[in-house]
Amino acid sequence: MPEVGIEIPAHASALGKAVLAFTPPAEPTALRSMTGETITAPEALAEHLRAVRESGLAYERDEAVLGESCVAGAIFDRTGTITGAVAVVLPTTGWPASDATVDAVRTTARTISRELGSPRWPAPPP
Repeated sequence: MPEVGIEIPAHASALGKAVLAFTPPAEPTALRSMTGETITAPEALAEHLRAVRESGLAYERDEAVLGESCVAGAIFDRTGTITGAVAVVLPTTGWPASDATVDAVRTTARTISRELGSPRWPAPPP
C-alpha cells in the first residue's frame, strides 16, 4: 500500500491509462518508472493505450506498487468525453483478475457511463 498523498503517474496506473487512452495525446515526455514493471517506452505505452481504446479496460501489474495490480474501466459522459474511471486493485498473487472481476469492472463502467448519458461504451477517442 503506498503512502497517503503519493503521486502516481497516469501511465503507471490502470486508472490513469483508462483516462489517457481517451484524451488527446500530450507532447511526449520522459515516462517515470515507479517499479521495474512500469511501462516507460513511449511506443509500448501507445500500444497499450490502443488496446484500452478498443476494450474500454486498462490493466497494470506491479507498475505503480509492487504486489498490487489493477483493472480499470473508462467512464464517459453524454458527449462521449472521458470523465474518469472505476477500478479494482488486487494483490498480484491473485493476478490475472478473474473473468468475474473484469466483467464487474466493465459492467460498472458501462452503467455509470449510461447514467451520465453516454451514447455508447467505450466511447470513440477524440
